[in-house]
Amino acid sequence: MTTLTNWWLDFEEEFNDGTTEQTSYGPFEYDLNGDISVQQFLDDINAEFDERVAYFAQFSPRTPPSYEIEARVFGGYYNDALPKNNFAVKYTINTLDPGDFNGGLNRYKIAFRNGPHGSNTPVYINDAPVPRGEITIKSDMDTRAAVIPYSTHINTILDNPPVPPDFRIVPFSGVSNRLLLLLNSSTGEFDATPVLIKDTDLEAVVNQYVAQTNEPITLVEAQELIDNNKFKITYRNDDPIDRYEIFRTTTKPNSYADLASAEGAYKTASGRITMDKRASGAHLIDEVQPNTKYYYCVRAIDVHNNFSNPTHVFEAELVDNEGQVYLILKTIYFEETAERRETKAGRRYIYIEPSLRNLQYSAPIDPNATTSTLPGSNVLNQVLQDASGNDIDADCWDKTLKIRVTSKKTGKKVDLNVTFKNSGVVTP
Repeated sequence: MTTLTNWWLDFEEEFNDGTTEQTSYGPFEYDLNGDISVQQFLDDINAEFDERVAYFAQFSPRTPPSYEIEARVFGGYYNDALPKNNFAVKYTINTLDPGDFNGGLNRYKIAFRNGPHGSNTPVYINDAPVPRGEITIKSDMDTRAAVIPYSTHINTILDNPPVPPDFRIVPFSGVSNRLLLLLNSSTGEFDATPVLIKDTDLEAVVNQYVAQTNEPITLVEAQELIDNNKFKITYRNDDPIDRYEIFRTTTKPNSYADLASAEGAYKTASGRITMDKRASGAHLIDEVQPNTKYYYCVRAIDVHNNFSNPTHVFEAELVDNEGQVYLILKTIYFEETAERRETKAGRRYIYIEPSLRNLQYSAPIDPNATTSTLPGSNVLNQVLQDASGNDIDADCWDKTLKIRVTSKKTGKKVDLNVTFKNSGVVTP
């Protein structure tokens, strides 16, 4: 047979208008030989408190006082007659809301009973003013699953690529088949458009761009921006140089890509002294043929495999004139290709303007045109047709043309990049 407890909480409440009320909460029935957690005991009492407020709200707009019970477990109970490893639970009942019943709660008293209001006080053990029982402390993992919003952001962290190295070509005295290539790291920081030599360079450059700007970009977009000189990354020597890639060819290149062979670089030079020690400087003794032009450029690679832009392209020729050996060294510049080249002589002044065909208005005139139907920009142009009657795009508007002025006396050149805009502004 199960023996149940018969616990009640007896409240005597005094209100601000001088009236008093007596309220009992319970019964709290538990198996005397059973187990109950402290949290369950608190939940049961708080549920009784909430039930009273809900019950009272059915009959009156006034709100009764509301309470809440909390507990704390203490070790080593203060009573010297008990073992020091005993535990005690301290229960505290607080007022959550004094309510507006009878002017609101002023103060209250609490009594613990073993029956309804007015019944006997429970029998205590050792005159302790609290009910007693055995407390078992159990510590378990509190693992809970929860669905929460999350996001994933992938960042690329890379060191900056190095700046182009210091590169010198030195001949040996009286030797016509060897050149000494001296290499060393440079210092500085600047933004520049990457120069692509090998097929794998574009992907590495895109990774650098994403790491520095945190802006995603495709390989196709990057290649287009590089071709238009609108793609820049930061070059800075923030890591030691590990090696140098040397590119060489005997055919005059038209671009840096012409210097790369099927295997990539011609040779690699390292300043490594031992396995654990590196030097920033390096050298290479290159075997050459006399009276043959060789074209060289070099780029630096740091310890994280970030490569620099290449140096200028140098044309080196060891001339052997019947035992007289000397070096001819030049810096070459790539010739820019153009779809069409036209030259015209001038003396002192140059006046540049669109041709008469580009200044004609060839669109039909709408007699019912209003301010809302004005023609767009670049409407000037006489449309040309080929033999088949197809329109030819031969106008100059919104196109950038390179005009090079070359001095006949000194050979100096000045390049002008001219873009024609049909803006409607009349230039006298």
